[in-house]
Amino acid sequence: MPKYLLIILATLSSCASSPKKLGPPQTTEIVNIRLIPNDINRIDKIIQHGLWGDSSFPVETGPVWKHVFVGNELSDVSFKILKAYVDVEFGYSATYTYKIEGQVLCNGKPYPITAQGSRSAAWALENAMRQSVERGIVNAAQKAKFIVENCKKI
Repeated sequence: MPKYLLIILATLSSCASSPKKLGPPQTTEIVNIRLIPNDINRIDKIIQHGLWGDSSFPVETGPVWKHVFVGNELSDVSFKILKAYVDVEFGYSATYTYKIEGQVLCNGKPYPITAQGSRSAAWALENAMRQSVERGIVNAAQKAKFIVENCKKI
C-alpha cells in the first residue's frame, strides 16, 4: 500500500507545481523564422522515469524558443511545434534529452522536422536541463533554416 501512496503523492505534486523556469537563454543562435503565437509561451513536460513509474512536471521552454526564432508576423515562413518534451534518464548521472517534432511552413507547404538535444551531468542538473533544451531548439532552428534556404529556391 505505501508504494501506491507514493505514486499518488508524486502525481498530485506534479499536477500542482508551477512550471520550472530555465533562466535566461545562453545561446547566440537565431533564425528569422516566426513561431506560431502559442509557442512563444510554451510549457513542456519533463518526464522522469522511475522504479515505480514515470512522473512529470512542467518546464517553461517558451523564452528559449522566442530567443532563437526571432521572425515576426512579416516573415513569410513559420515553425510550428507539434510535440516537445524533456526525457530524463537516471543512472550514474542524469541524462536530459529534449525531443522535438515540428514543421516548417514555407511557400504554403509543411516540411517535417525532428530534432533533439542531450546533456548528461552528475551534478549541476538544472544547467544540464537548460543546455539540453537549448541544444534541441538550436538543432531544430538549424534544420528549419536549411529547409527554408532550399524551399525558397523552388
